Amino acid sequence: MKKLLLLFSFVIAAFAVNAQTYYMAGNGTADNNWCCGVNWGDPDNTPNKCPMTGSGNNWSYETTVPAGTYEFKITDGTWDLAYNVYNIDQAQSTPGYEGADNIKFTVASEATITVNLTVIEGGAQIVLKSSVPFGSATITSWTIVGPSWLMGSEWDTNDTSNDMKNTSGSTWTLVKSGVAFDPSDVEDGKISFKAVANHSYSVGEIPGPGSDASMDAPTEAGTYDFTFTLDASLQSVMGTFAKSSGSAVDETSAPVVTAANGTVYADGELVIYDLVGNNVTAENGNLKGVYVVVVDGVSSKINVQ
Repeated sequence: MKKLLLLFSFVIAAFAVNAQTYYMAGNGTADNNWCCGVNWGDPDNTPNKCPMTGSGNNWSYETTVPAGTYEFKITDGTWDLAYNVYNIDQAQSTPGYEGADNIKFTVASEATITVNLTVIEGGAQIVLKSSVPFGSATITSWTIVGPSWLMGSEWDTNDTSNDMKNTSGSTWTLVKSGVAFDPSDVEDGKISFKAVANHSYSVGEIPGPGSDASMDAPTEAGTYDFTFTLDASLQSVMGTFAKSSGSAVDETSAPVVTAANGTVYADGELVIYDLVGNNVTAENGNLKGVYVVVVDGVSSKINVQ
């Protein structure tokens, strides 16, 4: 009888081990299915909502992701157990993963990602495979996203009318002209926005995930021109505004800017853009028309004769 009870206890213990489910925890977002679209989640609460498929000691997860950078760990439904980069089977995985703790990889185009987990005594082995080579995406565009009253669409990464112009090196610019503004459009006097690479948050966003850039909003209702300037190398994006006007210099807090005989003058280093965002500073002296002038980070609009 004692032997039967002992055997029965072993069966129960084995069943308990095999009944364990494992979960993907990572930087999923609403625009991709990585880790079931859940951004890390809380395994103590909802086990990340992304269970792996399998049983016993063998589990897998497969999905297709757009170009971008992804991170993950595998948990048992709590953060008490979290397999990470140290559990990677280097001999079996596709080369190109990295990370100090999380398993991290980048794909330059759409890829099918397969994660296989084998639980072994004292730990686990993770095999990471990709249908395309791991490697960084080439950024070909930056787009400003923000509220619809300003951008014409509500935080829409695919709105090509908000694509920036590459004005020089790592600098990109977008000018939104003739925007009708009312102080009731904003809260706390701030306008939030951000820059998105290749029309996808997963490729790149400035500022990074979970944060937005902001600028002070005008204090009076009116029609304004908004200028956005991105320095991709510094990972910074800024916005400025000036009242729309067809003549001379707008009445703003900007440094004094004047123009005569095709030349723009300012008390400070200036950058000149045409109304589609092209940097035309090198043409100063031969200008004619309406331009946006940025001096010390403040923009104003001027008509050059």
